[in-house]
Amino acid sequence: MRPRNLSARVGLIFCVVILSVVSIDFTGRAVATQVGLLAYCASSPDQSDIYITQIFNTGLDPALSQDSNPIQNEYIEYLKGRFDVKSNSNFPVACPLFLNMSQAQSTRQNYEMQMRQGNKHIVQLEWHYRPEPGAAIAPIAAIPQHRMPRVNTAQADHTFCISDVYQNAVYVTGPVATPPPVAMYAWANGFTDFLKGKYSFEGRVYCNMSTNESARRLVNAHLDGSRAAGRKVVETGWKYDATQAMSQSRPIAQDEDREPAQRPAAQPSNLQARDFSIKENPRVTAYCVHDRVMAAAFDCDCLRRQIATYRKDHVSDTLSASPTPLEELFKGDKFDCRSCIQVDWKFKPGVRGVMHLPGSSDVVRECVVEKFHALLTAKPYPSQSQELLDQAIRTCR
Repeated sequence: MRPRNLSARVGLIFCVVILSVVSIDFTGRAVATQVGLLAYCASSPDQSDIYITQIFNTGLDPALSQDSNPIQNEYIEYLKGRFDVKSNSNFPVACPLFLNMSQAQSTRQNYEMQMRQGNKHIVQLEWHYRPEPGAAIAPIAAIPQHRMPRVNTAQADHTFCISDVYQNAVYVTGPVATPPPVAMYAWANGFTDFLKGKYSFEGRVYCNMSTNESARRLVNAHLDGSRAAGRKVVETGWKYDATQAMSQSRPIAQDEDREPAQRPAAQPSNLQARDFSIKENPRVTAYCVHDRVMAAAFDCDCLRRQIATYRKDHVSDTLSASPTPLEELFKGDKFDCRSCIQVDWKFKPGVRGVMHLPGSSDVVRECVVEKFHALLTAKPYPSQSQELLDQAIRTCR
């Protein structure tokens, strides 16, 4: 039975300072000459089993990529494929990034200790993130401070579907090039019907959409997990056929006396505002994740939803000739961003990973994290994240 005080314990995750260093057996991929950002991945405390990796080198250049979301997305796909993990948490996994080994090791130890105190079962995994061949990496010492990387606004245009495990088999299709808009429910229904007809499948499927590279990596991560669990992987080659789906509906009877077709009515303004926000989503996410401090302090997906809601609730502004610039919305004074502050178990390691405090003690680092959180709670303004972190550093030194 889950202890009644577990939620309180979870709230204290990463707050314990370990004075003795427990040695960790790092494999050859864990940086003899430290290159790229370091990370480990762990599942959330809402499950009885906690899946946690060893610390690994992401191979990511800190000057070009400070976003751990791609790593987290691949890790959760791997866990789904291997352990059939289903989580109700908004944050099923976390993969905090670090500039040095000592920070990564200390944070990982703290989290594992807290989970053991909560009577969780720790499952150690050898999984690690593999960057694309030829991806740029740079020595940690060469990281330029306060550099703003180029924003990538690539549009999701490839869809894939994966089934639940059925008779120790997993069925998959894609990624398939599918320019938006895409009705994901239609893909899921079509793929389910196909599996039922060809394989007598019983269960659920889920479909998702991303860029070609991202979709391919997510599918591969899931299938890597499935194969590690000894499951059969069936690549079906199925593709959604919109014309076939339409032909299954009842045909419209021909009527020679009916009136000529009318021109379609203009789309309602609220739907136009919704479409505006959908098109803006990639820019919103890119703006957030490429600000290291903002992405550590705030849940970028939550900010994206807040901004989308603002666009849809302020139709006249959204559809005007000069809608409120995205930069203005990230100031956070037009809606409450407090609810988007990262949960503790992501906030603390994330902030530790972006603090530049060489030679500082653990006590000072912990003070900075706590002070920064207090300042953000009082002033939840995403665009001021760096300024508030600097203020917290000055206070604690």
